Amino acid sequence: MLKCDLCGKEFDTVRRIAVDKDYDRLSIRHEIKYSCPECFKKKEESRKKQETVSQNSGMNLQQLYRAS
Repeated sequence: MLKCDLCGKEFDTVRRIAVDKDYDRLSIRHEIKYSCPECFKKKEESRKKQETVSQNSGMNLQQLYRAS
């Protein structure tokens, strides 16, 4: 059994993903974390939501810039 680093529960399988915008596995030292399928899904949904908010904020700033 493998332990999820996010919730602490044990599972047969865990996942590791690194898709953050500024993620650099070669030159920046970081802590490796593994997540169960449920925590992985929650993390992905949160990441996608933040990405959408960031993109929408950028579009709004561009619209404001054009209007001035």
